[in-house]
Amino acid sequence: MAKPHSRDWYTALQTSDYAHPWTQDLPEVSGETIFDALLERHVSAAKSVLEAGCAGGRDAARFASKSASWTGYTDSG
Repeated sequence: MAKPHSRDWYTALQTSDYAHPWTQDLPEVSGETIFDALLERHVSAAKSVLEAGCAGGRDAARFASKSASWTGYTDSG
């Protein structure tokens, strides 16, 4: 296995079936819930979104259908 957080390591993650089971263990009002509320308020069918640092695409999966278009970008190196 490649050294963690190296370019080879990220490439291996992107080309495999690796998935990290993400769960939220935060209070009811948190940075995550505030950010989600902002997205709900600002994303619309009239707007295109460029998401820099999209990681696994969690926000795109939940909000892209509400926008004119959604492009996610992440840099693994």
